[in-house]
Amino acid sequence: MLSPESRCSWAFLASASGKRAEMFGAILPDSISGQTFSTVEATIAAFIGRGRMGSTAAPDGVRGKVVLLDFWSFCCINCLHVLDELRPLEERFGDQLVLIGVHSPKFEHEADPEALVAAVERYAVHHPVLDDPDLVTWQAYAARAWPTLVVIDPEGYIVASMSGEGHGHGLTTLVEELLVEHE
Repeated sequence: MLSPESRCSWAFLASASGKRAEMFGAILPDSISGQTFSTVEATIAAFIGRGRMGSTAAPDGVRGKVVLLDFWSFCCINCLHVLDELRPLEERFGDQLVLIGVHSPKFEHEADPEALVAAVERYAVHHPVLDDPDLVTWQAYAARAWPTLVVIDPEGYIVASMSGEGHGHGLTTLVEELLVEHE
């Protein structure tokens, strides 16, 4: 079982004001490098964007399932590699895992919705994609790099966040553990 202390300490290192903690909380030591933080549990934040491609459920609609958010950008080669790393997870876990792409544009031209639709088709993205041109959901989940992956347990708690590629095996193990823990 994941201990409460292991949940969500990743998210709030840059928020000395505590505003991010007020949005959806975190478990943190009382201070890090002289900065003070609130101590509350982190739970799923709203999915806010310009529209959805696919049938992305609202946060309350995905409770009871493991959720994997993939913050990506279609001009990021590492993001494209991660799309390929996630395909086996989608196949293996089927309805037990809700994979949601959150397209958070790195460059101005990536904010064009038509370009995003073309990229989703070009790269054969079969999971729902939230268009986040103003980086609202990106900021709510404290993403800091492309790609960023966020794992949310069936109770709605953020249990992991990782940047970069090469996390396929670790994600598989984590999803398996979460499914067993929440049977």
